Amino acid sequence: LTLSVPALRHREMARAARGNVFLDGTLTREDLALKLGCSPDEIMVVRQKIPATPNLEVIQVGDVGRLGMQRGGDQMKRTGALSRFFREDDASTRVLDFKNFEADGAWWRDSRGVNDFLSVKTLVLIGTPCRNLFDLGAEFAIVSGRFAADDDPEFAAFVHRTVLSEIHQAIGRLRAHRRSGEALRVVLVSNIEMDIPVRHVKAKDLTIE
Repeated sequence: LTLSVPALRHREMARAARGNVFLDGTLTREDLALKLGCSPDEIMVVRQKIPATPNLEVIQVGDVGRLGMQRGGDQMKRTGALSRFFREDDASTRVLDFKNFEADGAWWRDSRGVNDFLSVKTLVLIGTPCRNLFDLGAEFAIVSGRFAADDDPEFAAFVHRTVLSEIHQAIGRLRAHRRSGEALRVVLVSNIEMDIPVRHVKAKDLTIE
């Protein structure tokens, strides 16, 4: 039995201050408001001007499924074939996947805050980096004050934002804005609906394997 209860120390500190500055690359106004227990309208968002990165192409292979931590044998064969295809096409290719699958890096451990891929031109992201849904459900209940029903659109949006933030962090590992003279690409192997322009391709159009 796991009981999740709110730890309100940081929320109370924020409320006691005259003003707060939160620095985060992917946290949304809506999710910060949930954590603080306030209205999103009380939060002013200040963004750095994002430089254009025409040197970076984001490709999505969406017909292999969600690719969570539980995968069938056919999915393992298909993701393996895709990894081999990109490694043969570009020797610098590195693959990020969940840590229990063989890859060059793991979601969460290597997809945030690291500069280990500055010599990589092709980064393959396999899977949908979604935390355990019971864990997310407990967090949502704590920050929102209510439990989510199975078809709760607010909880679904909360989960979707959480996953997208992880993918955006991983895409940023190539530091494309610092490498304007190089042709770079990120390949996302997942059927998640993205919120940025991507080039959709089918797995068979890359490799018939």
